[in-house]
Amino acid sequence: AAAEEDGALHAWEAQVLGQFTPGREVEAMDFENCWYRGTIVDAAAGKVCVQFVGFSHEWNEWIGISSGRVFLYDPDSGEGPSAAFAGAQTMPCEGCGRLLPQKPLEIHRRQCTRFASYVVAQQGNGAAA
Repeated sequence: AAAEEDGALHAWEAQVLGQFTPGREVEAMDFENCWYRGTIVDAAAGKVCVQFVGFSHEWNEWIGISSGRVFLYDPDSGEGPSAAFAGAQTMPCEGCGRLLPQKPLEIHRRQCTRFASYVVAQQGNGAAA
């Protein structure tokens, strides 16, 4: 408890912290408890600053590595904690990067302004029907 009070890291946090470096892809839960993919832009004292995919730097958030709200993304498996915690295969919205199971994703896409911009851009490139 004393280590927590004076801001010192637990031994396991110090070991794990070395993996949470700027440029690493993560999945992180934002302040509204939604999972998003993001990139670590800074790290200090057991916390990482995450920039969420599709959002400006104004939405960056500092998250404690021991909080259970940030996990390194595994590009080989394509699976992250959002899929494991939801108990269902998730897919990202192509517009904003939000990870949702298939049915909620279909609903989300109808409301996501970034997804609408993505569709327009893809149609302009001849990639979408």
